[in-house]
Amino acid sequence: DEAGYPRGQGGIRFSLTIDASNLGEQPVRAAEYMREQFREIGVQAEVRISDPGAYVTRIYTERDFDLSIFYGSAGADPAIGVHRFYWSANIRDGVPYSNGSGYSNPEVDAILEAASVEVDLDRRKQLYLDFQRKVMEDIPTIPLCSAARITICRAEVKDHTIGAIGAYGNLASAWLDR
Repeated sequence: DEAGYPRGQGGIRFSLTIDASNLGEQPVRAAEYMREQFREIGVQAEVRISDPGAYVTRIYTERDFDLSIFYGSAGADPAIGVHRFYWSANIRDGVPYSNGSGYSNPEVDAILEAASVEVDLDRRKQLYLDFQRKVMEDIPTIPLCSAARITICRAEVKDHTIGAIGAYGNLASAWLDR
């Protein structure tokens, strides 16, 4: 009520749509959970699930969405995995899993650009801490959870997930100990 959204007919403040990525069960389940939580505060939420192509077009080209839920990964280096979500140069139509929120902040851009070329690890770490503080003040995205990734294999399989991206890497170094 204080935010200017009093309950109207049927106790509904307003309606919105949650687009859930159809690449796995977790985004869909998270959207369904959010729908129920929104209901408790008088927000009517519709969960919309599309095939991957339609989802990417709606979110990253047409930018026709209220809320979007998807997997995001920082990867092995923030300059690769984090910049794509927050750097304004990555507001690019048709580029999946880029800056879909359209977030643009010159201060954040400057921090990210400096961090991407910083060779002093302590200074680079401080730049990314500054970035995190600023982005969590602006809130262009809300990280909901962090998924633990576990690789299960036979004991004879060695060096199967040695890189920073774990199971998303390749098996070039894997070998069998028989």
